[in-house]
Amino acid sequence: MIVLLGPGFVLNEPQVYGRDKEKDDIVKILINNVSDARTLSVLPILGMGGLGKTTLAQMVFNDQRVTEHFHPKIWVCVSDDFDEKRLIKEIVESIEGRPLLGDMDLAPLQKKLQDLLNGKNICSS
Repeated sequence: MIVLLGPGFVLNEPQVYGRDKEKDDIVKILINNVSDARTLSVLPILGMGGLGKTTLAQMVFNDQRVTEHFHPKIWVCVSDDFDEKRLIKEIVESIEGRPLLGDMDLAPLQKKLQDLLNGKNICSS
C-alpha cells in the first residue's frame, strides 16, 4: 500500500469520531478489489479542505486489516513541486529501510521499484 498526500501532512492518527463507516467501506474496497498484484488501484479521497480526508486516509492506512493485507505499506508526501523521481526514490528507500547511495536516473529507479514490488499487494490512494 502506497499513500501519496500533499505537502505538510504528518502521519498521526488522532481520536476520530463518526468516520468508522467510511473507513470500513474504504478498507473493504481495498482488500476485496486488490487480489492481483499486477493491478494497480487508485482510490482518491476528494473534498474541500478541512473535511478530514487526510485523517480518513490515516485511519485506513493504520487499520489492522490493511496492515495484514498489504506489505509493504508506505506513506509518501507529495510536494507542490511534483517530482516523480524524488517520489520513487523515497518509496524505494522506505521499502529498503536505508538511503540510496549515489544519484540514479529515473528509469533505473523505476526498474528497482518494480523489482522490489514484484508480487506484492499494492494500492495507491
